Amino acid sequence: MHTWIRGPSPILFQLDCLKSQRMEVLDLVMLTVRRSAWEANSEANLQTLLCSEDQKERMEAVEGTLAIRSPQERSTVDPDKTTHLRYLDSIFTPLKSDMFAFMEKELQAHLQVLGSRTGVFQRRLKSLLMEKFRRVFEGIPKAGQSTGLNDFYTELFLTERVSGEVNKEHEVRLIETASRKPAKEETPIKCEDIFKPLPGQDQPSRTIMTTGVAGIGKTVLTHKFTLDWAEGKANQDIDFTLPFTFRELNLLKEKEFSLEELLHHFFIQTKGIRRYDLFQVVFILDGLDECRLPLDFQNNPIWTDVTKSTSVDVLLTNLIRGNLLPSARIWITTRPAAANQIPAECVDMVTEVRGFTDPQKEEFFRKRFRRHVSIGLVSPQNGVIKARDHDPPVYRYDDHFRMSPSCL
Repeated sequence: MHTWIRGPSPILFQLDCLKSQRMEVLDLVMLTVRRSAWEANSEANLQTLLCSEDQKERMEAVEGTLAIRSPQERSTVDPDKTTHLRYLDSIFTPLKSDMFAFMEKELQAHLQVLGSRTGVFQRRLKSLLMEKFRRVFEGIPKAGQSTGLNDFYTELFLTERVSGEVNKEHEVRLIETASRKPAKEETPIKCEDIFKPLPGQDQPSRTIMTTGVAGIGKTVLTHKFTLDWAEGKANQDIDFTLPFTFRELNLLKEKEFSLEELLHHFFIQTKGIRRYDLFQVVFILDGLDECRLPLDFQNNPIWTDVTKSTSVDVLLTNLIRGNLLPSARIWITTRPAAANQIPAECVDMVTEVRGFTDPQKEEFFRKRFRRHVSIGLVSPQNGVIKARDHDPPVYRYDDHFRMSPSCL
């Protein structure tokens, strides 16, 4: 049973490896092979060759088997071996079918176990991320003064930029330009749809860069994406969402990790996962403009092994390039001036946060200042907060309203 069911795959694989070697290598290796267990069990291994896809190999198996059998056994075989081969072919097809059915059953059992273990890791990670991103602080963090992200979050105007476009103007001028540009000229992208193909695209983008001036809401956007995934509201086709900030990564500048070790350093809940390439993983790299790592795309070595240690800089450049975990998706956020730290060929799509449209602005006011609206201190239509009806406004959002750090 061992020979027919479990034997063929590894033995045929070994033969394929041997056949692919140069003659001088074969001359050296075959001396060892002939002294090995292969030779000691030659007939059993020859029978294994009967499961080969190649009829020539099956013919060699018949000839080899006959060569080591007694004359009486050889005399029972048709001299030209065609009858014997036809007989072998008649039993080979159903045998092959049974073998593949067995292997499929074993694979499904393995995947079921893997899926159940993945569910445990996923639930632990989601629990951590919900705890981390469900509430946010406004301005300077103070104990007991956090706000629920879902309570005030309002969809931002996020749109695709022209490929390769990097605007180096001062951020104040960028705000003025954005305020004069009608929103209807561009197609908005919802936060939860950032990795979905845009109209006219067949495949989703692997690496996305989102730009925006300071305080416009890039970080809050990534928090909302992560929280929605953790709460099961969106993007459940993603197995693991792993948010990093460059501020955190800067602290590891002088240390070395493998990619596995780096993930376990930040997310101990994933410890135990060995094959990240089997899953759909999203890496969020927030705040490229705060990066203090060299990000030397030109000179860093190619790194493809997730288990080998190197600098964090090498890990990041190879992750972004697609050498490490090419199946993973990457979302990078940055202020416009720092966007050119990533080579253009490494970025599939560039998006930009423009702030709020007028309807979004009104919605934000209603959510953010719900209590003030209820007692008449806020007029969402014109963005004015008033102490009393006859007092002058003490705060006002202008026409190119953006979400400032004090608001987020």
